[in-house]
Amino acid sequence: MLEGVDRGIEAYEKERTRYDAEMEKQRKKHLMIRNLDGIHGIGVIGAVKIAARVVDARRFEDKGKWLSYCGLVRQEKLSGGRSYGWKKPRYCRTLKGVFKAAALGVIGGENNFNKYYDLLLNKKHYSEHNARHAVSRKIATIACAVTKSEKPFDPEMMDQGAQN
Repeated sequence: MLEGVDRGIEAYEKERTRYDAEMEKQRKKHLMIRNLDGIHGIGVIGAVKIAARVVDARRFEDKGKWLSYCGLVRQEKLSGGRSYGWKKPRYCRTLKGVFKAAALGVIGGENNFNKYYDLLLNKKHYSEHNARHAVSRKIATIACAVTKSEKPFDPEMMDQGAQN
C-alpha cells in the first residue's frame, strides 16, 4: 500500500515540475505576466490566472468597474436618488481568490502593502478583516494599472502616492 502512495507522490511531483516549467515559459513569453509577477503577493501562478481572465484591462473604464469585476466591492441599488440597499455584483471568482490570497501573502512581510495594512489597523483603527480587504483592493488596483500601462510595478510610486 505504501508503494502505491509513493508512486502517487512521485507522479504529483513530476506533474508539479511540469506545471512550474510551463508557468515560467509563459512568464518569459508575455510582458503582462512578467509585470504582474513583480507585484508582491501575486506570484507567477496568480499572474497567469489574471492574464488569462482579463486579457486586456483597458476594457474597464475605471477602477470601480475593475474592482466590481474582481468581486472586491459591492454596488448600491439606487432608484430616483433613493438607496435600496446593496447588491453583490456578478464577478470573477478566480480573480477574487487571487487578490485575497495575495493580500494574505503580503501581510507580515517587509513590503509596502504590509505598511499600508499596519497603517489601517493602528492609525485608522480598521478591523483586521476590513484592513485585509482594503489591501486586496489596493493590490487589485495596482494590478489593473500595471496591465493598462504595460510597465512593471514600482513600489516607490506607491510610497509617493501615500504621501500626497
